[in-house]
Amino acid sequence: MIEKYVFGEITIDSKKYRKDVVILGDAVLSPWIRSEGHMFSLADAGDIVDFKPECLVVGTGCFGMMKVDKNLAEFFNATGCMLHVLDSKSAVAKFNETSVLYKTAAAIHLTC
Repeated sequence: MIEKYVFGEITIDSKKYRKDVVILGDAVLSPWIRSEGHMFSLADAGDIVDFKPECLVVGTGCFGMMKVDKNLAEFFNATGCMLHVLDSKSAVAKFNETSVLYKTAAAIHLTC
């Protein structure tokens, strides 16, 4: 469960992270580094694809500056995975809501 998000920091299961994160069940991968900085592409989603989530929540940053490549969205939609792309504060709430109902992964950009 994500306990708190503020610009540049997220608290997950009482541990603070100051680098972008990917959450796969009980595992937290940080830093999460994308090949093109503020673009989340399918090439950056290998661990998430392997996890086979029923739901993927993407936090695009406090101000929504990170973009999601259309090929990534099409891939997850084609697999039947629900995809939610939201600013990071909203994504945290959505992750906490969906993770009790579905096998949920999250990819959250912590800053802009």
